[in-house]
Amino acid sequence: MSATGHDPIEEALMRVPYVDDAGFTDRVMARLPPSRRRLRVAILLASGGAATTVAALVLPGAAAALAVALAGLQAATLAAWAVPLGLAATALLLGEMARAEGE
Repeated sequence: MSATGHDPIEEALMRVPYVDDAGFTDRVMARLPPSRRRLRVAILLASGGAATTVAALVLPGAAAALAVALAGLQAATLAAWAVPLGLAATALLLGEMARAEGE
């Protein structure tokens, strides 16, 4: 560091250099296929559901433990958790899909 408290190397690294590419980057970006973000979200959700199902079937006692845990809950308690969590998951999914369409 210099006496003024500015590091010339740090300042040089922070400056964004401009490289004139005669429009090459814009032409490449224009020729790229459109984003398939919606497909990625669907694949992620499907694979997560499949992984959960396989884990419940493969792990010893997982299905029985889930059944016992759910049976121990009263219907009102289960609904009190299920409704807000379902709404939150739906809001997150719709928000992600809207963001993907905007890109």
